[in-house]
This record gives sequence, C-alpha cells and structure tokens, in this order.
Amino acid sequence: SRHSKGLFTASAMACRCVRWRPTALLARPPWREAGSAPASSIADAQEISATAPTAPVLAISPLEIARLPRLRFPGRVVVVAVAEDEQRVERLFQGESLLGFDSETRPSSALVPKSRTAIVQLATQHASCIWRLGQFEETPPLLRSLMEDSTKTKVAQGAVHEVNTLRDELALSPQSFVDLHHIAIHLRTTPRSLQGLVALFLKKRLDKEQRLSNWDQTPLTQAQIEYAATDAWAARQVLVAMREAYGTAQLSCERLLGATWPVKPTLSFSHTGMVVSADAEDSVGDELDAKPLAAALSVHSSGSQPEAHQTLAAMCVERGYVLRFDGFESAANGFRCIFQVEYRHHSQRVVEAFRSKRVHATIRAAQNDAAEEALLRLRLQEASGSRVMTSGRSLTFPPTAA
Repeated sequence: SRHSKGLFTASAMACRCVRWRPTALLARPPWREAGSAPASSIADAQEISATAPTAPVLAISPLEIARLPRLRFPGRVVVVAVAEDEQRVERLFQGESLLGFDSETRPSSALVPKSRTAIVQLATQHASCIWRLGQFEETPPLLRSLMEDSTKTKVAQGAVHEVNTLRDELALSPQSFVDLHHIAIHLRTTPRSLQGLVALFLKKRLDKEQRLSNWDQTPLTQAQIEYAATDAWAARQVLVAMREAYGTAQLSCERLLGATWPVKPTLSFSHTGMVVSADAEDSVGDELDAKPLAAALSVHSSGSQPEAHQTLAAMCVERGYVLRFDGFESAANGFRCIFQVEYRHHSQRVVEAFRSKRVHATIRAAQNDAAEEALLRLRLQEASGSRVMTSGRSLTFPPTAA
C-alpha cells in the first residue's frame, strides 16, 4: 500500500542516516566545525601520505612468480676472454661503488666429478662483464683488482660460498661482499632464492633455464650470455630495491664479508641428517631448523604410502648421500623443481642434478616429479651395477653400501 511504502522509504532513509552519521562524525576533524581546513593541516596530511613507508611484500608463490614478466638486462654486455678485453672494460668500473656478482660452473657428473668455476660476472647499473676464466692462464689482473678492492661492494646470492671459491680456486682475497641470502633470512622472505628476491623486490621473473648448461663450451650461446649478464645485474638491483623499499641508504642487516669470513653451513642431508654443505646459492629452505626440515622429508611412520620426495630422502639417508633442494625453475603455466644428490666416487665429489620432467602447477607435484627422476636413476644403478645410461651419456655411480 502507499502507506506501507512510505513507512519502508522512511525506515530505509533512517537506516542510511544511522549508518552514515557516526562514520561522518568520527571522521570529521576538529577544524571541520569551523567550515574550512587550515592550509597547514592539509599540507601535513599530504606530506605524511607521500612519505609513509609501505611495508614490502615478503612472500610470493611459484605460480605468482611464473606469471611475472621476464627480467631482461638492458645494458651493455662484454665477454672478457683475453687481456685486451680487460683493458677495454676497465673504464666501465671507474667510479662504481656497488657491483653485482655471480659465477657459473659446468654441472658436475661422473665424467667431470668436480668442475672449476668457468665464468665470473660483474655488473654495474648499465654494464655487465663476463670473464671466461678458462681462457686465461692466470687470474685476470682487473678481476683480481675488483675482487680485492674494499671500496667496491660486491652483491651476490650465496656470497659466503662465492668468497670461499674465489679464495680456493683463484688464490684471491675477496673483500666487501654482501650476501643477499643473509639479508633474506633477516627479512624472513619466502622464498630466499635470487629468483624469489627478484620477484619480490623487482616484480620480475628471473629466468633460470640456462643454469645447468655447459659453461665451458666455446663459444657461449647468446642465451647463456644473456642469462649470465642478467644474474649478476639482478643481484645488484635487488639490493638497491631492498634499500629503497625500507627507505634507507644501507640496511641494518647488511654485513660485509671477506676472505677470512667463516663458512656458514646450510641445511642438507647426510647419513647423520645434519648440515654438511656451505653452498647457499639459490636455496629456498636452507635456513629452516633441521628437525622440521628432516621431518618434512622423512618417510611417514603412520604406515601410509610415502611420496616420492620422502622415499628419495630416506634412500639418501640410508646410503649416506647428501640431498639438497635446489630451487624452482619457472615455466609457462607452472614450474619445475630441482634436487641435487651428492656422493663420492673414487674419492671424488660428484653432484647430480635431477629436474622435474614436466611443468607443474603445485609445489608437491613438482617435487615428486623431480624425486621420481632421481629414484629411477638410483634404482637402475642398484639393478644394473655401477653404470647408468641417461640422456645418451654414461654416468658412473658409487656402489651400493653393503
């Protein structure tokens, strides 16, 4: 009826007023009663809004990383293979106080149990130089100078490992290294890999497809050169972005590492289940407590069927192998997982990488796929002796422990 419609309209208006008025009164500043806002109050509010720091996002999933645009290095790239190349690039580092650092090594196998560092990359904001160490009879002079210059800060993912490698292989005394992995631990980022930090702070996807390629080959492919240049530059830009995100010229958790810095081991499995590796490069979970991590990868004791990654962990513990989770590789519509298994063969250290065969949308599926690849090879070794054919190449494994 018209009467009831009028009551409904009046009631609705009252409800709207009741809901609106308290909000308006609570939000009304004291000077609103006077009818105008002081100019100083408006200016102060605008200044606070413009300068108030926004807490950066510190966690991102592999699927979110896979959707990000690819990070590409926009600057100049120079491959240094002879002494004349060093003279040509020396001016690129003049006046530079912050450099990105990375290195690449040919993946180890039974045929090449332990590979030396193949290339070293240093990047400024606008240039990236790649030293091919195998082309030099001794450590290149400019590279030595830059590594030992304490006035130039070098930023690297897993800098502790890099410093020790430079010292042991090239007889250098590296100075002023900043470890992004150490900073990521303090910030509690998830993940802590360089790829994860690039996604969090640069909002880009760092391509890792070339990581396990042959870095000793001559010449390097264009894809390898782009990958190497981008990796070093990405480390530098991540630290710059971290500082900007927290509004400071230097983070309180930044620590300069040198050649005398003690090795800080990271989590991996041995026959004792304890930490045995010092390599923190591109590791996602290596700073978790040992007990939860071991429990996560152990075989279920409840009698349920263990998953492939749990079975692999149990096998490595039983045989005295070292199992490492080596991160994710982003790909279209998902990602792949990588595990590394380390063992000794004829008193030599061998590291085998096992990668998911297919692209997956979930972490668990990618882990199990990579673990199944590892289990297949290891079980073939048990069934056929000490030699296994994979991808057309014969790999020698150590004999099964009695």
